[in-house]
Amino acid sequence: MSSSEVEDRDWLLVSISTGAVASLRVHVWRQLRKLGAIYIQQSICLLPDRPPITKAVTRLLARVRAQGGQARCLHVRLTDTDEIVAGHRELIRLAHARGIRVVGGTIMPFKGNPWLYPEGTPEPFALEQIRDEVNTWIRTSGEYDAVADFEQALRSPTDPDQLRPEFNVRDGQEGDWLHPNDAGLNAMAEAIDLSRL
Repeated sequence: MSSSEVEDRDWLLVSISTGAVASLRVHVWRQLRKLGAIYIQQSICLLPDRPPITKAVTRLLARVRAQGGQARCLHVRLTDTDEIVAGHRELIRLAHARGIRVVGGTIMPFKGNPWLYPEGTPEPFALEQIRDEVNTWIRTSGEYDAVADFEQALRSPTDPDQLRPEFNVRDGQEGDWLHPNDAGLNAMAEAIDLSRL
């Protein structure tokens, strides 16, 4: 494994609770979004573990704690597709054991995001390869009760590793190539076949 592949697999898992301070919550959300945060669930996100991002996250967490909130950051490494698939299978197993149907959503394109694709990053890089492999598994394994193909709904016809340009514009400004605009969110909603639920 090359040194660039190792760096591509290193992430920060950040959990922040700002409490009742609404202005702090908005500030935290904006700062994490600027840094390229990928939200896993409310208040928990992943960010690339790179020196400028780690420094910014450290400052942000200190501010949250100073204002009475709770903040944690773990350094994690994505090892391979098999580990991610094993996690999916465990979630599916737990849901099915409780009689819950599970819809698998493919991972959206993110090429062009300045934090995930800093200048000089070779393509394809490790995270992109993992995304492609996991998406193939989600679509073809048959283990989910249904699949919402968010990648298909959002990807550019000229570059399938990138969002459609019209889903990357907000208020006339280019977005971060990671978080789709309202039109992109509508396309995601349309990718869910409600008859399969």
